[in-house]
Amino acid sequence: MSTHVGKMKDVLVSFNTTALDIRKKMQNAHAQYKEDIAAAEENKLREQLKQAEATAREQIAGILQEAVAAAKQWAAPDGAKIDAADLELLRGDFNLSTEDIHGLLVKHQGNGVMVNAIAKYAKEHGITPSYIPNVEDKESAYEAFANGANNMISNIAGNLGYSADSDTLALWGQPGNMSQRLELAIFGIKDLSAAEPPKATFDFGFKPLEGR
Repeated sequence: MSTHVGKMKDVLVSFNTTALDIRKKMQNAHAQYKEDIAAAEENKLREQLKQAEATAREQIAGILQEAVAAAKQWAAPDGAKIDAADLELLRGDFNLSTEDIHGLLVKHQGNGVMVNAIAKYAKEHGITPSYIPNVEDKESAYEAFANGANNMISNIAGNLGYSADSDTLALWGQPGNMSQRLELAIFGIKDLSAAEPPKATFDFGFKPLEGR
């Protein structure tokens, strides 16, 4: 799992724990107090939930900013990122195949400078790799995850949390619910010989938030 997606999931798990605790306190209030007192206590607890929800959304926004900044830094020109040996392959008189280019992309996918050099070679030689990582896709993918996280926060607040045995949070953030292009942008491309993992089928809530 991407580091930033993992951070978003941590926020969701923490908020879910808070929501479950508030749900339990509400239940106890209605079990122990008279109706008017229980109602007043529930109002206080719902205000706490509202504040916790706002904090969770602020945290998701902060993580998104970090992720976008990291994506830009990934592609920032930096001579220290240059792999001289592989760059010589790209500059020399070598007839690299599509498979060769894919292997180089797998090797250097964490290095935007080298990815750009590989992409330039591919374009100049009419090679079309299955996918070339780029800043725009990384940013779009992180924005999709942030939207999904905010949608999940709404669901957690509305349900007063999901129980520990629910797959709702356990499966959140795994590949399988957005375009392959965006998934590859942050989960990475694999060697051609690597077996594809089974795709998750759970709905992680990657939907635009209404009214936000």
